[in-house]
Amino acid sequence: MHGLDADSGKVKVGQASLLNAMNLFWDDTFNTVLGRSERAIVNELLEVRNKLAHNESFSYDDTERALDSMQRMLESIGSAPMPEIRNSRLLR
Repeated sequence: MHGLDADSGKVKVGQASLLNAMNLFWDDTFNTVLGRSERAIVNELLEVRNKLAHNESFSYDDTERALDSMQRMLESIGSAPMPEIRNSRLLR
């Protein structure tokens, strides 16, 4: 998952690496633009990613919370809404 995509020229980084980097460099970089709530979301999403990577079970409520946290993080950084998240939440 890591590396350079030869076709697009974009760097690919896995979710765990990205979330760990955000957590590691929080005080130096992200603390100036994001708050404590967003840092809590980063840590929560890292835990979700780890559970998925280790095939741990998720309840519907766990899934709903993770999707909500993802949407909140995207909103906090000014990202456009992701239809994939909204659509996943409507599948109940």
